[in-house]
Amino acid sequence: DETGGAGSTEMPVTPLSHTDLDKARDLLAEAESSKDIKLKLRLFAPLIYSVCKRRDVRGAFTLWEQASKHDIALSELEYLYIMQCATDVGDAVVFDRVLANIAEDILVPSKALARAIIEWFESKAAIKSEDNDQKSHTGWNFGAIPSADAAPSLGPVACSKQWNIDLKCKVDAKTGCLLDGCMKGMALNPVPLTLKAWQSLMEMNEAIVRQGSLENDTSEFQGGRKGKKRSVEDLSKRVSKWEMFGKWLTKHAGPIYSNGFDVIIDGANVGYYETNFAGAPKHVDYNQIDWMIRHFEALGKKVLVVLHERHFFSKLVPRSADKIIERWNENKLVFRTPYDSNDDWYWLHAALYSGMDTLVVTNDEMRDHHFQMLAHRSFLRWKERHQIRFHFGSWTSTGDIRHRAIELSFPRVYSRRIQRLADGLVIPLPKKGDENRFLDGEHVASNEPVEEAYICIKSSNKEAP
Repeated sequence: DETGGAGSTEMPVTPLSHTDLDKARDLLAEAESSKDIKLKLRLFAPLIYSVCKRRDVRGAFTLWEQASKHDIALSELEYLYIMQCATDVGDAVVFDRVLANIAEDILVPSKALARAIIEWFESKAAIKSEDNDQKSHTGWNFGAIPSADAAPSLGPVACSKQWNIDLKCKVDAKTGCLLDGCMKGMALNPVPLTLKAWQSLMEMNEAIVRQGSLENDTSEFQGGRKGKKRSVEDLSKRVSKWEMFGKWLTKHAGPIYSNGFDVIIDGANVGYYETNFAGAPKHVDYNQIDWMIRHFEALGKKVLVVLHERHFFSKLVPRSADKIIERWNENKLVFRTPYDSNDDWYWLHAALYSGMDTLVVTNDEMRDHHFQMLAHRSFLRWKERHQIRFHFGSWTSTGDIRHRAIELSFPRVYSRRIQRLADGLVIPLPKKGDENRFLDGEHVASNEPVEEAYICIKSSNKEAP
């Protein structure tokens, strides 16, 4: 198959009968009216699938709007069903709306979803004509459905002639320029998080601190191989210290989103780098952290190190690190994370508070955030645009300071995501190592190419056949 083996986009599910559909609607209405029932996506999913298979696009969007009013996000599967339904009935407004949300919510679409997108542009509905007025069967416009979402349009999704569709187009990973296909020479753009998604990340991170977990988080583990969650003996003390941190940020970083810090350093991650060997000291390598600070200071960057206060305990700190810590304190370069708190909460909050130009130095995969935020896709997008990975190389000297060379891997100059380029659309294909490939039948992609590739779709000057 040209999309890498997607095959049919049909799912092995039986739609509800008319009787069962009515019962399911009654059950949903009863759940909505109850104060004791927490609504879940599973109440909406079979209804959405069933109305889509009946080509009832208005019914599907009514359900989507109902779900959004309860802050329930659709999964990739529900988006797939609604997109297929839009193609079946030729509804450009609905297709555009679903495509916009997919681009915001899904890092790399499944093969089935990529195939469904192609099917739209291969359909007659994607060609403007006198018989195709491009009005929605729902009677609504793009911005009205569903009203709770605010994903920008990737349209137009219909043209007057025909569409060129090229598969598996290569890209220059350094520049983001497409190397072949109908959009050859065009450069992929960096796409930042929307302000709404940014604020949502801050709120979710703060909820973990203030409540101990998120409302829907039922796991007993922290994630990231950090073991089981620890009980909090005095949550009020932790919240009090968190609020003090907020005041500290306001004082030292300035107003929210003002990019008060250029770089946040995950002190423990840098300090423990390559120290997992027999006989290694229990403390972090303070020199490694200082090398990283000095590297960015030399570039004129304002730096903040976040490091747990146990690393400043006098009995643990080697005397060789005293002058290093003294310099950090004098220059307000470090924030000490309090006991009974996770460093990650603090450096993530500092980065989000500081603003959209702030970067974080860490090799941490941040799987604890990934799990506690219920694999929130906005968090993965944040990582893509804001994480600097590092490596310490061979020994060298800068002035009178002997240190290991610092090798940094900055975020790419472009975003690997569905995006609009001029009069065309690019869709990333899965590659080896991609996670959350559940609709493709696996958690981590293992049989995909290592190289990055894209589907390119562009309106043509040629008349449609």
